Amino acid sequence: MNNSISTIKESFNREIRTFERYSNDIHKSLLTLEEQRKELEDYVNGGGSLDFPSRPVENSTAFTVGMVDTPEIREVMIYALGNRAKELEEYIEISLTMALSHFITIFDSRYMDLISLFYEKNPKFLKDTTLENKLMGFSYKSFRNQLNSIQQNFKIDFFKLMGGDRVNELVEIRATRNLIVHNSGIVNDLYLSIVGASAFVEGLKRPLDITYFEYSTDLMQRFVAIFCDELEKKLSKN
Repeated sequence: MNNSISTIKESFNREIRTFERYSNDIHKSLLTLEEQRKELEDYVNGGGSLDFPSRPVENSTAFTVGMVDTPEIREVMIYALGNRAKELEEYIEISLTMALSHFITIFDSRYMDLISLFYEKNPKFLKDTTLENKLMGFSYKSFRNQLNSIQQNFKIDFFKLMGGDRVNELVEIRATRNLIVHNSGIVNDLYLSIVGASAFVEGLKRPLDITYFEYSTDLMQRFVAIFCDELEKKLSKN
């Protein structure tokens, strides 16, 4: 049984390491693009020349299109750079949205592995159903009700182990993922009914930033670590 929990922990940690490398690389790439855009913007606003002569294309009779520095060209360039800044902001939000959704997919997979392990080692809780049906029924519950079931059947109380505020944050994180997947990130009454008091307004997009993303992923990792440790204690007594 220890090996089973160890395997789940090892798989989770390995997936997280790969995910973090990917996420960091994407973030660095976007920052590099923004730095290049800012450098060009500073160059233009600082009066740098936009005169670019036409040049011959290598191994061809064609020539590149040149550009003459005029007030009109400068205005177009500044406008284009402004649009590029907005695009990069959107790219960052898209990357965070995709990363958060993928991270929760990893989280859910290993979380359900732990649930499955408990029932495998405690078949008496299956009663008259199969493990597959038990897990399916469990997965259909809200996250808060899942934690209530864990408290009742596993005798693991996350409300005490992590605190009610942290549990509420986990509920909100998962509700945010569902909002992204099922409603394009637009706040609706279902989201508000799940999270309770919220600073976000129905009908508007729920914003994401790097601070929220990093805090959310750290909190989910903490949850898995606590669950593994507590479940290991319970199973070792069987």
